[in-house]
Parts: sequence; structure tokens; C-alpha cells
Amino acid sequence: ANINVSEPGPPRDKDSPLAYSMEGFDGRPPAGLIARYRAPGWNSVQALNKFQQEVGGQLRGGDPGIRLIQPSGNGAAPFFDTMTPDIQAGMRLDDTQRLIISVYHLFGSEALSMASPGISQQSPEPYVALSPEDPLAGQGGKVEFAVGEVCFTLPVKIMPGLPDKIAGLPIGLPGLAFIPLPVVVKMSKRIAS
Repeated sequence: ANINVSEPGPPRDKDSPLAYSMEGFDGRPPAGLIARYRAPGWNSVQALNKFQQEVGGQLRGGDPGIRLIQPSGNGAAPFFDTMTPDIQAGMRLDDTQRLIISVYHLFGSEALSMASPGISQQSPEPYVALSPEDPLAGQGGKVEFAVGEVCFTLPVKIMPGLPDKIAGLPIGLPGLAFIPLPVVVKMSKRIAS
């Protein structure tokens, strides 16, 4: 009757803010250690009120930390801030030039999708997307263009919604060399021989 059969607890770490017990801690944790808001009988959003000094106020126990990334003052996020300087300056394109932008596909544009035979069969062949109104679109066919030392001859795919003098090039498809997009190129219709 005087024998203690309980298991001894794990050794305590004086430097740790967490409790070392097999049962866990069911009390209110310090503000900086709150992993979830739970209060019996309360919905999860309402349980947050039990952890605050007042509804919508600070957490009990003080501010749990510092904000590492501060929002910008105007609240506006830049959209295309990586355009080349000549495009940002509003460069006018002549009838032979096109701005090539990225076109993404569900099957093919992601690197690992091409490693699966079933999914890679669903990916399209390399092409250049042009607007239906583009003079180079014509009756399909092929177009030629060069980016640096790399020359391309690709079939045309009509893509409604593309603006004038904009061409789309699919990303990640096998058989297409890497091109840093967006880029302005001289594009011409390939004459069938």
C-alpha cells in the first residue's frame, strides 16, 4: 500500500518554455506560444475572445513578437516590375516585331509533369500563340524568330484574347530552349518549301 508505482517524469529543462509532462498542459499558454485558439464550448473564431484582454484587443500576456515584414505605405502591389527597360519606356513595335510573353499549361509547364508518361502525353507540342487578327497568324503555318543565337521555327496556334503584336510561347515544354521572357523579337512567316 505504501509502494509508489507511478512512472517518473522526464527530466526538466529549465530553459524551455514548454511543460514536460505526459498529460500535456491544459491551461492558458503564454501569448508567444499559442499554437491554436481552443476553448471548450466556443467555436474556433469565438475562442479567440477568451485569449484577448478585451474583444478585438491585445492578447493576454502582451504582444507575442515583432512583425518582420512591414506592409508598404500605399497598399499597392506592383504587377509587372520585371519588364525590360525598352518595354517599360513604351517602345513602339513595328510590323515585324512581337513581344513574346509566357504561356503556361496545366500539363507540361511544371517540371515534374513531364516525368510522368501519362501526363506528358497530355502536354501540347511547342508552338507560338498569336492573336486571330495578327497578320502572321494567317492560315496557321509556321513563323520564324531568333533570340540571341537561338533560332526558332514553330507552328502558329491562334489564341483569342492576345493583344496586337503580342506572341505567347509555352513554358517548360521539351524541345524549347530556355528564353528569358518577356523579350522583343523580329518574327516572320515561314514560307513552305
